Amino acid sequence: MAKVLKKKKYNEVRGYGALTVVGFIFLLVYSLSLFVPALWSFMTTFKTEEDLYYNVFGLPEVWTFENYITAFSKMYVSVNPTGVKPYKMYLDEMILNSVLYAVGCTLANVFTAAITAYGCARFKSKVGSWLHASVILVMIIPIIGSGPSEMQFVRALGFRNHIWGMVLMKANYLGTDFLIYYAAFKGISKDYSDAASIDGAGNFTIMMNVIFPLIGATIATMSLLAFIGFWNDSNTPLLYLPDRPTLALGLYKFNQRTDNNLVNIPMRLTGCFIMFAPILAIFIAFRKRFMLNVNIGGLKG
Repeated sequence: MAKVLKKKKYNEVRGYGALTVVGFIFLLVYSLSLFVPALWSFMTTFKTEEDLYYNVFGLPEVWTFENYITAFSKMYVSVNPTGVKPYKMYLDEMILNSVLYAVGCTLANVFTAAITAYGCARFKSKVGSWLHASVILVMIIPIIGSGPSEMQFVRALGFRNHIWGMVLMKANYLGTDFLIYYAAFKGISKDYSDAASIDGAGNFTIMMNVIFPLIGATIATMSLLAFIGFWNDSNTPLLYLPDRPTLALGLYKFNQRTDNNLVNIPMRLTGCFIMFAPILAIFIAFRKRFMLNVNIGGLKG
């Protein structure tokens, strides 16, 4: 009997080992399928168009930053504002627009959702229940054909072609972020709030100095995801910021052009990596913070 159990256990270990190896190979191949094209694209940014034509998959014959220099000096999109003479907007201006748009919309969206979720989770009231229900309702009911009415709304309020107007539009709690924050706040013991309240802290102080630091990893992760979404967003600027193009919109328009010799594969990939660089830098700098899965308790300040 002991030999049978030992043999069965040995077979289970062998089977688990084989499954692990197969899974590892599958994930390795999948990872390479994502990494290799990205590596090829990055190397291509250091090639000339002629070098790419004769040397598609090899290393650049001469490593040069000419594409990046050319991108900042000659890559532009034409802007045609109403009642004003058309002008050219270059890469540095589009990057500034992207920073203002992405950072502003991220801060507005994250803090609006977090503050609303905190109020609904920590205070029992009918208003909180209605707000929570409205999020669920908006998520399950498809809103079709709202684009024209939204455009009229934006024009009536004077938000069009103003980045601050888009920031105000994104300051809402209707989304998955609200539910994530709501669940995180519900999982925090009220003992922290009670202890701070006994020490004389008000509701705002408790929220900012006690509760928010406890879900700092969640807020940081959601902020990164929101920033990536706004940084890569080209649809909203296309509709509402035609005179203030962001980098994403500028690259989209640049790729549609066929009127100059800058529209080639190395230059297009160079623009893509210029756009990708801030996201990569942020992730590398804060990767440990974003990967944190353990909530650390304690009071701040």
